[in-house]
Amino acid sequence: MWPNILTIDDALLTIRDDALARLNRAVALAEVKGQEAALEEVDALDLPGLASFLPSHAVRPALLSRLGLPRAAQAAYDAALVLGPEGQSDADWRCSGRRFSSD
Repeated sequence: MWPNILTIDDALLTIRDDALARLNRAVALAEVKGQEAALEEVDALDLPGLASFLPSHAVRPALLSRLGLPRAAQAAYDAALVLGPEGQSDADWRCSGRRFSSD
């Protein structure tokens, strides 16, 4: 299934090359080629507006966590907290990051 999704995401990039399409592709890439490949792709993204695009800051800590790097994942999550999601309480947002706290 994931290889098919990656193929579709690659095709989508030929039509719509934006942050959301690239982040979706990175998620599929993680399942097909591993977390390292996906993290490299996420870290290489330098698209306009990405710094304030909250989903990009959610993907990175998840990949780091799956790589078994909880401290790096927590640091990436903390960086995402600065952006803060609109419409969600600070307590709810902080609660979602607790999964990275164990070594």
